[in-house]
Amino acid sequence: MDTTSVVINSTIQEQVYQILKHEVINRVFQGGEQLKEAELAKRFNVSRSPVREALHRLAGDGILTIIPNRGIFVKEFTEKYIIDVLDLRYILEQRGIQCSKEKLTHAAHDELLGMRAQMQELIVTGNSSVDVHSALDTAFHDLIMKLNDNTFIAEVAEKISALNSMFRDLSLRSPERAIESQREHIAMIDTMLSGDIDEAIKIYRDHIEGTKRRVVSEFERKRTLTA
Repeated sequence: MDTTSVVINSTIQEQVYQILKHEVINRVFQGGEQLKEAELAKRFNVSRSPVREALHRLAGDGILTIIPNRGIFVKEFTEKYIIDVLDLRYILEQRGIQCSKEKLTHAAHDELLGMRAQMQELIVTGNSSVDVHSALDTAFHDLIMKLNDNTFIAEVAEKISALNSMFRDLSLRSPERAIESQREHIAMIDTMLSGDIDEAIKIYRDHIEGTKRRVVSEFERKRTLTA
């Protein structure tokens, strides 16, 4: 077997996968839009094989949908699907908060303080950039997941993070909500670092429930517009 060829093909597939993942998450493609192997292979100037592998990996991540005899499409999220993702996220991140009492490393402690400073700066300056808030929101929740220190949870968390990024605009649509979210994050950080885990979990539960209410409200708004 030509191992050099295998490594090169693997590298190409990984590059295509990462580019497409970034584009799908950042809504370069619309929900329900079909991704065609031939067109993507031509765009990337590669054979169809690495494109096919990348698309199937993204389907495994839950952000694309394979429809037999039709093709591969960007996933369209239902209200229930989003709520289900948020429920699972709550279970795993709650565990991460609990683990922080015993497993908070110096590096994680410093990272939380660094994020807190960034959050406070956004609040003070009134920065309303959804992209900036989203990036910090992702980094914060990814760190909470890492506090679980569990390989299998880490694998699931990666998929949850990608899914959450695709519908985060439902909960961070307004500058006011983005700022409010950062205030809630700061309260979580403060209570975690003080060792008041029960209060941190309570704040987090309210945080997630608020997100769920906004998701429901947004779907209701869309239903009203299309009625």
